[in-house]
Amino acid sequence: MLTGGQTYHWALKVKWKDEAPAVPGAQGNNEEQIEIKQFDTKLPAEESDKPEDQRKRFSSVTVLTAGMQPPPENGIVDFPEKTVDAMAAQLEDAGAVVMRYRPQSQNWSSVTFNDRYSWWDASNKEPEKGKPLVLVADWKTGLTPESFQNAGVAEAAADNLFASIAKLDLDYGGKVGEENSLYDDNGNLIRKQGAVFNAPLHFIGFGQGAVVNTEIIQRLGTYFPEAGGFKGEERDLHMTTVDPFEYNPETVPQFRNTLARMLDPEIVVWDNVTYADNYYQVQGSQQDNKVLIGKALEKIPDRPDAPGKPDRADINYELKDWAGFDRAKEQDNAHRAAVAWYGGTADVNESQIPAGQQKVFRRLGDLLTEELNDPNKSWFVPGHTKSSFTHAQEDAPWEGIGTGWFYSVNGGGDKFRPYFVEGESKPKGKDELGDFEEYLKENRTPVTYDNTYTDEDIGTRMRGDYATTTVFNGNFDVVAPKNNPRDSLPDIPIAGWSDNNEVSQEGDEASTTNSPSMSSLIDWKEINSLDKPYTSPDGRKVPGTSFLDRMGINSAPNYRPNYALKLEEGESITHNPFIVPDWGILRFNLHIPSELAGKSGKLNVTLKSLDSEDKITETILLNPAKFPRSEGDSFYNKDINRDANRKLGYGTRGFETFHVFDTFYSGSTDPQKELEKFRGKRAIVKFELEKTNENIEVYLDDVFFKSANLKFGQPIPKNGSSLAKYSGAAFADNPFKDRLLLEKPQYTLSYNGQNNIPNWASFQINNSWIALQEEKKFGNRTYINDKSLPSKFYQVTNNDYRSRAPYTRGHLTPISSRSLSLKDNKAVNMMSNFVPQHKKNNLPIWEEIENYAQDFVRAGREVYVITGIHQIKQKDGKDEVLPPKSPSSQPIKVPQNLWKAMLVLDRPHATVPDATDNIYAVGFYVENKLPTDKEHNWRENWNQPNKGDRIVWSIKELEDRLQYNLFPNLPSNIKKTIEKNKYIYPSGPIPNGDD
Repeated sequence: MLTGGQTYHWALKVKWKDEAPAVPGAQGNNEEQIEIKQFDTKLPAEESDKPEDQRKRFSSVTVLTAGMQPPPENGIVDFPEKTVDAMAAQLEDAGAVVMRYRPQSQNWSSVTFNDRYSWWDASNKEPEKGKPLVLVADWKTGLTPESFQNAGVAEAAADNLFASIAKLDLDYGGKVGEENSLYDDNGNLIRKQGAVFNAPLHFIGFGQGAVVNTEIIQRLGTYFPEAGGFKGEERDLHMTTVDPFEYNPETVPQFRNTLARMLDPEIVVWDNVTYADNYYQVQGSQQDNKVLIGKALEKIPDRPDAPGKPDRADINYELKDWAGFDRAKEQDNAHRAAVAWYGGTADVNESQIPAGQQKVFRRLGDLLTEELNDPNKSWFVPGHTKSSFTHAQEDAPWEGIGTGWFYSVNGGGDKFRPYFVEGESKPKGKDELGDFEEYLKENRTPVTYDNTYTDEDIGTRMRGDYATTTVFNGNFDVVAPKNNPRDSLPDIPIAGWSDNNEVSQEGDEASTTNSPSMSSLIDWKEINSLDKPYTSPDGRKVPGTSFLDRMGINSAPNYRPNYALKLEEGESITHNPFIVPDWGILRFNLHIPSELAGKSGKLNVTLKSLDSEDKITETILLNPAKFPRSEGDSFYNKDINRDANRKLGYGTRGFETFHVFDTFYSGSTDPQKELEKFRGKRAIVKFELEKTNENIEVYLDDVFFKSANLKFGQPIPKNGSSLAKYSGAAFADNPFKDRLLLEKPQYTLSYNGQNNIPNWASFQINNSWIALQEEKKFGNRTYINDKSLPSKFYQVTNNDYRSRAPYTRGHLTPISSRSLSLKDNKAVNMMSNFVPQHKKNNLPIWEEIENYAQDFVRAGREVYVITGIHQIKQKDGKDEVLPPKSPSSQPIKVPQNLWKAMLVLDRPHATVPDATDNIYAVGFYVENKLPTDKEHNWRENWNQPNKGDRIVWSIKELEDRLQYNLFPNLPSNIKKTIEKNKYIYPSGPIPNGDD
C-alpha cells in the first residue's frame, strides 16, 4: 500500500562469479552489477474516458490552513506555514494546481513554488478540471500583532474564507437559481454545485488552523450540505487536524494574556464530515506554562443540544514518546514535531520537514544519529485496515507510508481508513462497522450546535443570531473582556468588519474615511441617552422608565456588556465579504439621541455584490415619522418606502429595528426583487453616516439577516412541505402564494394569498414594545393596505370586513403589543395581519390571552409568540368566506380554529443556552365561534384532562394537532422540558427553580 503522489526508489544488486576465465587455470572473477531506478505514484485523477466528468469537477480539493503561532523566546519560526508550503509544492510537482488566498483582494490566485526563494510566484496556470486543486488558506497576511488581542479573529477569517471558496465554486460551474425561480418546489434555494464542491474535499488544519477549518466546514454544512459529492457518488469531506488548539483562557496560560483574548470557538467534528483523523502531541503537563497542549477530539459530555452526545474523530492518534516528542523546550516552536510528523507522511522522501528544520525519524539510521538507539522511538508504522503491523515492529515499513496523509483521496488509502469503535479499529464495511450513516450520527455534531467559546466571567454565546451566524459579529459583541472595567477598548480592528479605506465621491470632492475600530464600541450602559427616563406631558420625569430600566439592564445582577457601534458623521463601516443567506431580510437596530433627531442626518445602507454590478442603497432619515391623517393610508407607506426614505419611530428612546431591501416597496417590476439577486452569492454591506456639520452620532447594533421575530425558528411543517419564503413573482407564478413570508420589524407573517388571510404570525414582546402606564397609548383604527404583497396578490381592504357579523377583524399580532409608537401601531393595522374572527371570541377571550402574555412582559420577561389559524370553516360543503363586496374584490376565507404558542424567557435578549433555568411555554387552541362558559373561565379551567373542555394546551398537543414543529431552534433538551406543560401561572412571572 504505497502513498500517492510520491517518488519511490528501488535498487537491485546482482553478484556472480565468472566461471570461464580468459586465462586457462585461473580463478574466475567475482562480478557485481547494481541497478538503481525510481518510479512515481500518481495522484488520483478523473478517468480520461470520462470527458464529461472532467468538465464538471476537480479530482480532489485540498485546503491547507495553519494558525497563529506564539513566538518562542528565540524569535518567530513559522514551522506550520513552511510545512504547508512544502505539502502544496509537492502536490504541485505531482500535477496539482495551487491557489493561494490573498486577504487584500479576498480572492484566490494561482501560484507556483519558487525553490530558490522557498516562496510562491504568481502563475497564469488555471486549475484544470479532472485534476487536483490545492488551496493554501493564507489568512494571516496583513494582520498586525495587535489584531490578535481580540476575540473572533480566527472565526472572522473562516467566514471570509468560506465566502471566497463559495465564489470559487461559482467560478467553476456552480450556479444559484434557475432562469425563472430562485427556489425549488420545496422552498430550498436552488444551488448547483461546481467543480470545487463536487470534488472530494480535504481540510487539513495545523494548530489553530483547525479552528479556522472547523468554522469553514460548519458553514459548508449549513449552506452546502452535499459538498464533497458528485452525481450521487459517495460524498467525501475529510477533516484532518494536527495538534488542534484553541486560544482562550482555559488553554493559554495567563502570562500569554494576549493570545488568551482570541476566545476561539471549540473545534468540532460536524455532521457533514465523512472522515476525521486527528494527530496530536501532549508536549507537557497541564501545569506546564511553557508549552501549548494538543488534544484529542473526543466525546464532550452534557451538550445543550443532546447531553452526553459523542463527538469524536475517527482516529485520535497520540504522538507519545517517540524521537523529538519529548517534553517541549522553551526554544521549541509550538507543534513543531507533530506538524513535521504529518508532513513526513505526505512526503516520504524528506528527512527534514520543513527543509533544514525538524528532523524526521523514519529510519533506524535517523535514530542512531541522535544517539537514540531505540527502535521504539521510530515515528511511523502503517495503520490502515489492511495492515497488521505494530509500532516499531522490526519488519514494518518505517518510511511513513500507510498512515496520516495516506488516508486522503490523494494519498490513495481512502478505501482503507480505520474507524475506531470502543477502542477497536474497523473498516467501513457494513459487516464490520455497521450502518455508516448511523455511525456518523453517533459520532458527529449537528452544524446547528453553537460552538462559541463561553465561560462564567464572559457570559454565554456571543456570536449572534444563529450557530452559523448570518452576519458574523453583526451584534458587535465578539469582543474579549477588558482587563480593567474602567479601561477603554483598544484601537484595533473589529472582528468581521474591514478596516479598509472607503472613498466616496461628492461632486468634485473626494473624502476618505477609515472604518471605526473597537474603541468605537460602546456598552449600552454607557450610552447616556438610553438612560433617560420618560418625561410626562406635564414635564415630570418618571423614575425607572428609561430604556435601560425597561429592558432590565440597570437592575441586572450579572449584566454582560452588550456593545453597539458608535458612528459619527462622515464615518462608515463595511463588513467583510459574506454569503447572503437563502432567505431573510437584512435588519439592524438603530438608536439616535433625541436631541440629534430631526436635523439633516442620513444613514445610508448599501449592499454590494463583489462578483457583479448589483448594488442597492437605502437611506434612513434621522427624523421622526409623523403620519398626517390628510394623506390617507400613504401616511404609513411614505415612512417605510425607500423611495421616500425611512424615518424614526422608537429610535430616539431605544433601539429601533429597521428592515432594508425588503420586497416590493421600490416599485420595481422585476419579478426577481432586489435582495433576491444576491441570494447565495458573495456581498459586502456598508453603513455610512453622511457628514452634516451638525455633530450627529448614531448607535448601530444587531446587523443580521432573518427577522428577530423568528429567533427560535418559524413553524416547520411535519409533512415535509417547505417553509414560508418570500418571492417577488406575481401571484400566478409565485411558488409561495399560499405561504408568502412577510418580514416586518414589528412581526413576521406567513401569508396565504389563496385564502387572503395569514397562516400564522410570529412576534417578540418585551417592554420596548409596550407603552408605559403614564404615557398615551396609540389606539388608532385606521386600516392600511399591505403594499409589500407582490403583483396580482389581492389587496384586502377595510371595506372587505365591514358589516360582517358575527365576524370582525381579528389581529394576529395584537395592537396592544405594539402600543409604544404610532409607527408600530400602524404596522399591526395592516390588512394582511387580520383574519375574520367571531366578535365574542375576539373580545374578551382572545384579548385576555394577549394580555396574559403582557403580564410576563410587565414582570420583566420577554415573550415570543406564534399564533395562527387552523383549518377553514365549512358551510354547505364549501369553504366559508366573507363574500366579495364588488366585482374587483375577492372572498376572504373564515378560519375554523385559532391557536397561540407562547415561549417566555427570564429576561430580554436571553440567548437559547441562557434560557435553560427559567423558561416557560404554553399553548392555546380555541374554535372560532361564540365561546362557552368553560372557555370564558380558561384561567380556572386549564387543568381539564379532555382537550375539548379547555383551551389551554401544551406545545406538544398543539404540534400534534397542527402538524407543525414549533420553536424548532430550541435545543432538544430544553424543548423536552417545556413542551408538555399546560399550566397557567396566575400572576405572570415565571416561578423560580422547581416551583
